[in-house]
Amino acid sequence: MLKIIKTWLEGAKRAWPEELLNVLLAYRMTTRVPTGETPFRLTFGTKVVIPMEVGLTSLRVKTYEDQKNQ
Repeated sequence: MLKIIKTWLEGAKRAWPEELLNVLLAYRMTTRVPTGETPFRLTFGTKVVIPMEVGLTSLRVKTYEDQKNQ
């Protein structure tokens, strides 16, 4: 993970705090070969919803909201 962070943030210089969130999101969403799952799914038991998708009305977001309101 350190190698990934170092590679992504190498050119970021002073913008690294903003870019770090993108690096962590990408890491959590990437499927790992040994498990066939993403770290996010192993931790929370569901697929990750990307920040852009939260503002959109998608079936996954609507289903989550419906379950949360019950």
